[in-house]
Amino acid sequence: MNVKILFLSLFFYGFVVTAQQKEDSEPFGQAYGTVYTYFNSSLNSNYTAFEVSRAYFGYKHKISEEFSANIKLDIGSINDESEYALIRRYSYFKNAFLAYKKNKLTINIGLIDLLQFKTQEKFWDYRYVYKSFQDESRLGSSADIGISATYKFNKIFTADLTLMNGEGYKDFQSDNSFKFAAGLLLTPIKELTARLYYDYSEKQVIQSTYSGFLGYDFKKKFKLGVEYSTQTNNKFYENQNFGGYSGFLMTKINDKIACFFRYDRLKSNKVNATDQNNWNFKKDGQLFLGGIQYKLHEKVRTALNMQIYQSDDENEEHSEYLFINLEFNF
Repeated sequence: MNVKILFLSLFFYGFVVTAQQKEDSEPFGQAYGTVYTYFNSSLNSNYTAFEVSRAYFGYKHKISEEFSANIKLDIGSINDESEYALIRRYSYFKNAFLAYKKNKLTINIGLIDLLQFKTQEKFWDYRYVYKSFQDESRLGSSADIGISATYKFNKIFTADLTLMNGEGYKDFQSDNSFKFAAGLLLTPIKELTARLYYDYSEKQVIQSTYSGFLGYDFKKKFKLGVEYSTQTNNKFYENQNFGGYSGFLMTKINDKIACFFRYDRLKSNKVNATDQNNWNFKKDGQLFLGGIQYKLHEKVRTALNMQIYQSDDENEEHSEYLFINLEFNF
């Protein structure tokens, strides 16, 4: 039997046999939204900008005790590098899925959030300032059409499996290529979080992503995280590999003020031994980020931070930016 059909059959079977009849709880719904905006100024050029970089608007509805639905719109710039990319705004469905949750099992089906870097993003907690490492480096998408299952065996081990389209939530496709992903979340003690992840997809060649993350959270007052990620045959080009590592720490000064620091390193390989440069050398480089956050309200926070990027391309001057970021939720 085709492995994709078998995989979907097992998902469907598990979904049906565990969905036992019981009285529905009172259904209810809730609208929600998140907005990221910022002002930045270059310290080594005349560039300044004010931008609403991202806006999410959604609606959650609890259908019954086990079933719920979620629809979310993502409004932002498209993923291109033209001179107009940052001034155009497009609206996408980021989520449109049905969720089933009972006991230790959770199943999502539709346009779902992916779990590739969800743990790292939550631990980093400053998405409105800068994306998590894998997201920023485009080692994977944050959402896609597919089906995922998460099972919490106990307080220490949680495993997840995902079968998805593989192109992300902005580039749907109709070919026969899919991506399979598996992850393991470990919390041996309350303060420590570890995450292992692997995905596999095949077209003309096999593309795979491997990542590991380790985070330590001491009573929400001090957090430290490190991750390493690598991808083989990026965009299904043979021997086009890249990846890197990221480290960050945050310290909470009081209930309103916190400091944060981060370092990223992205590097690719030479596809052929005779190549002069690595294939992605124009985007390879190092990020240095540091700042201070002030919480204006439980759902409103702002951060003053410095972002320095040093490219591996010797013809590119390193960039230094001062940012004031703002996030608000409702």
